[in-house]
Amino acid sequence: MMKEEEESFINGNGHISKNEDEEAQGFANSFPAALKHRRLNFMSFFFIFTLGVSAGIGICSLASIYHQQHKVDTSSTSATTDSGVSVHVNQQHELPAIETTSTLKSPTLSPIHSLTKEPTLLPTISPSMNQPTKAQDSKLFPPSIDICNVESLSFNTSKMIFKGQYMGYIPSNGTNYAYGPFITKSASTTVKNILQYIAGNTLEQRLEDMNETSLDEYKFISILRHPMDRALAGFHQIEVFWRLNWIDGAIDRPPHVSWWNQTCLNATYGVESKAKGKYQCQGSLQTTTERRLQRLIDFLDELDEKGFWDQHITPVTYLISMNKLRHRATYYDLHSLDNVTYALEEISDKPKRSFSLMKRGNENDGMDWIVKWNELVNMTTNGNELAKLALMKLCTLYRNDVECLPYDIPECKEYI
Repeated sequence: MMKEEEESFINGNGHISKNEDEEAQGFANSFPAALKHRRLNFMSFFFIFTLGVSAGIGICSLASIYHQQHKVDTSSTSATTDSGVSVHVNQQHELPAIETTSTLKSPTLSPIHSLTKEPTLLPTISPSMNQPTKAQDSKLFPPSIDICNVESLSFNTSKMIFKGQYMGYIPSNGTNYAYGPFITKSASTTVKNILQYIAGNTLEQRLEDMNETSLDEYKFISILRHPMDRALAGFHQIEVFWRLNWIDGAIDRPPHVSWWNQTCLNATYGVESKAKGKYQCQGSLQTTTERRLQRLIDFLDELDEKGFWDQHITPVTYLISMNKLRHRATYYDLHSLDNVTYALEEISDKPKRSFSLMKRGNENDGMDWIVKWNELVNMTTNGNELAKLALMKLCTLYRNDVECLPYDIPECKEYI
């Protein structure tokens, strides 16, 4: 039966099949008798056709009435969001809320043409995210570190007396990476040198000349380190400045620092330069462990009394709190600097170079004043009272750094 039905259709060549040809011949032979029969069939068909048309008109009328009663108002479609967490489309027939990730800000919805078509969410990346030029760039960097909300910290601002805070380094072109907040004694010079290299030693942009929109074009990085290591490195830096006769102004004028003339050491570093200077340590030039510790204590006592008069010794948390770039930065630990350098060189397609950190010396280099944190902790453990006093003063002066930065310093818990 199926074969006969298939043969009744026009074949692929446009010819009528054999069965259909025979049927046509039979119809021609019996035309007069069949005419009446065909007329009756035609009248039946006409009646059924008329009835179908009437039914169709009725159904269309009912659909029109239903549509008017259930009309969808698309004029109230909304895509307003502050946090970028969710977007709602408010209509008479409200569509489900569309959940988005926190990386989406102010998304827009495509026009909704029917209830059967869900709105398409078009993500708009916030400029402040500063996405790298390559999707995989962010994977090149080492894990970042978090700090507390520095705005919640309390500072004695009368003791923050340093002048001329440097905010950061922003290349004028050549890269969309920049350095900031600028944190002294935390690889700041090294990071600046790296960025100058990958940017092609371009000119620096002045932060005060840039608006928020232009800052959005950059991805800021900053480096942190153990706060006690950094505080002692600051003390070392000021000692070097004194021996190079660079801080005469702070001696001549407020804060009139005087630690340098209380406990003298027989240090040989910069001795020729110091000999030409205006201010010489007048006491006995001797170097012992006790005198090294006492000179550090003299310095810390003066900080407590007169305040933080130089960026190199000012608490990190205060420097960050005063820097407008603080919310834009991704922070990395000093020990991951090599990985940060590698990532920046990879992104810029620059040949690999070696960037050295500024290294502190020791007594063998003639820098007798240097005391390192591990040394101080060991001496405290061994019962040295001067070491314990110096450790206590460091923990107290830099309390906000100890509590806010992501470093475990159990030695300070007793004093803060």
